[in-house]
Amino acid sequence: MMTNGNNEDKVAEIGRTLEDVRKIMSLSTHSHISGYIPLLCGVSALLGSLAAHRYPEHMLLEAIIVLVAAIAVLFIFTLIEARKNGVPLAFSKRNRRMFIGLALPMSVGGILCIAMLMAGVYDWLVPVMLLCTGLGAVNLSQNTDRTIMWAGCGFILTGVAACFLRQYAMFIWTLGFGWLDLLYGIILLLKNRDGGKK
Repeated sequence: MMTNGNNEDKVAEIGRTLEDVRKIMSLSTHSHISGYIPLLCGVSALLGSLAAHRYPEHMLLEAIIVLVAAIAVLFIFTLIEARKNGVPLAFSKRNRRMFIGLALPMSVGGILCIAMLMAGVYDWLVPVMLLCTGLGAVNLSQNTDRTIMWAGCGFILTGVAACFLRQYAMFIWTLGFGWLDLLYGIILLLKNRDGGKK
């Protein structure tokens, strides 16, 4: 026969279990992006832009370095955030949706850029990069922090501008991938800091 003490222990254990489930569900459905990711991506893009102005003959190599640096920053900070929240980086259903939503437009953009490079069509590289990155960010916002949608819209707008102002392509690329990323990173850091105080 169970005593009142045993019943209270069982109720307390169930309560703790439900609280753990609630925390896991909250983490799995509301991923928050670290503001340091766009901030560091913006810095790497600005450094790449500066290098491209000084050494234009190595522009393709510099663009590849900036891309690799951005992917590395994304992976490292995602790993840090996951460990901090005690969430394993499993390839869950939500993570698959996030990966497909980002990878599909980015892969299409990458293939188009390679095709244009092979054909010697350089004028449209910047618009394609910005537009595909913007579409990827908007898709990503469906399964993570919704504020990334505004960054995606910013990339799309700068991409549209680059379509009609191709003579200013390098300036627009710097504006989109450099300054826009920096601004978004600062906004995210301030948002996360204010959210942490509540």
